[in-house]
Amino acid sequence: MFIGHFATVHPLRRYFPNTPAYVLTIGVGFLDIVFAVICALWHAEGVTVDPSEGKLGVQLHCDYSHSLVGALVFSTLYGFLAQVIVGGNDRQHFVAGFAASFSHWLEDWLVHNHDLLLDPWSRVIIGGTLLWSKYPLFATYAELLAAIAFGWFYVPEKERKNTYALVSNVILLVVFHYGNEVAFPRLATASLMQPTADLQNYGLAASMLFVFLTPAIILGYVFERRRRSSTDTKKNQ
Repeated sequence: MFIGHFATVHPLRRYFPNTPAYVLTIGVGFLDIVFAVICALWHAEGVTVDPSEGKLGVQLHCDYSHSLVGALVFSTLYGFLAQVIVGGNDRQHFVAGFAASFSHWLEDWLVHNHDLLLDPWSRVIIGGTLLWSKYPLFATYAELLAAIAFGWFYVPEKERKNTYALVSNVILLVVFHYGNEVAFPRLATASLMQPTADLQNYGLAASMLFVFLTPAIILGYVFERRRRSSTDTKKNQ
């Protein structure tokens, strides 16, 4: 799951119109950012090559960042960070940050192989559905179609009347989808070809940060400009 995570930003923007877009665009990839940090600093997560795993061709080891307990803990942490950084008296930014981050785990469950645990210690597997390994093409195109639908239909009310905004939503998501389909496998392969385990982990972590932070920053910039424009329009009315 990649572009499906960023597509979720659209309904989140609709339900949390006062939360800065960056909170949402970074939040939907926060668990993978945590994965990259754990991989680089402690080598406690990572991947091993396994062609039987289907689409990715690797087996994921994400016991801390992507276990259910880990996802809840890190999503709560992200919600607190969002609330503290953005400020305000209510708790909407906490809820928005938590929802953005935890949506990542829920969506991963739909497509992942059996690498999602209940917690990092019990080794109890609770997901995913094996869609990646059993039906990789279906997983790819279903995610893309869902992203297009979210970018067109589940957007803030004002954007639903703006054809330019709707078309640009879809174009951005499609471009990032295919960019990731091309870039990440090459980056990951290059990382795993490094001569030492440390270099492999550093390379994988850098690849993950690149593919998630690049669209997070670009989409965050675009959506935040729209949010502020909409806010300024309401103030001037």
